[in-house]
Amino acid sequence: MVRAWLRNADRGFANEAIFEIGVVAQHPDVAPAPRVARGGEAGATTLQLPHEREVVTAVLGREGDDAQSAVASWSVIADRLALLEVEVRDGVAPLGWHPTRYADLVDVATGAVAGRVGEVDPALLDSLASQQFSGRRLGLLELDFSVLVEPTKILRRDVKTPVPSRFPSANFDLALVTPTSVSALRLRSALRVASDTVESVELFDVYQGAGLATNVRSLTYAIRLSREDGTLSEEAILAARTALLDAATQLGAVLR
Repeated sequence: MVRAWLRNADRGFANEAIFEIGVVAQHPDVAPAPRVARGGEAGATTLQLPHEREVVTAVLGREGDDAQSAVASWSVIADRLALLEVEVRDGVAPLGWHPTRYADLVDVATGAVAGRVGEVDPALLDSLASQQFSGRRLGLLELDFSVLVEPTKILRRDVKTPVPSRFPSANFDLALVTPTSVSALRLRSALRVASDTVESVELFDVYQGAGLATNVRSLTYAIRLSREDGTLSEEAILAARTALLDAATQLGAVLR
């Protein structure tokens, strides 16, 4: 995947994100016991096959992309799949991944690993890239379909489709400085149920760097409030905003 991105970059397409869905076989040195299957005529032959899993891998190579871009992409996917709580958890980076900008995606309830996020190891990139792209940061996201489709491994929340309101909505952004131990998905879930006037909560910006401590990051959400039976008053909007901040505070987040 990194080679594919570099080939595109060398042809002038260096502001791209690419992805691939495919089957990955585990190396025998790190895989569990071989998978046993039957083959040959009438299944007369016993076959020992490597363990395989279907994964989607994305290399994020747009200007400004990095590990945080991979986390933000994962947050969008997790929301669309209605996952209950999958945590971005520090882990040991496999070969080819940045050793300190890496995390596993772990279901909090079951402990199942749904994938991983991070960046391409700069040493790997420098060994493959021309001088022009040396030092470029590439976000990396890998998801394991065999885990994501298994309901006993990845828990999902009940999804209720809201009834669109005929009345104007109130829209505003909420930037919250949040401990890195609290996943963006967990915070979003808390905000969604903070008030019965909340129609939608969408994460659109993740920032971690200058001006913030090393153990926190800024998560910015687009908030939409509405009511089915009328236009929200200023008092109702203020009450909802207060409820949102209270919900965030319970998870250790503060207004930026």
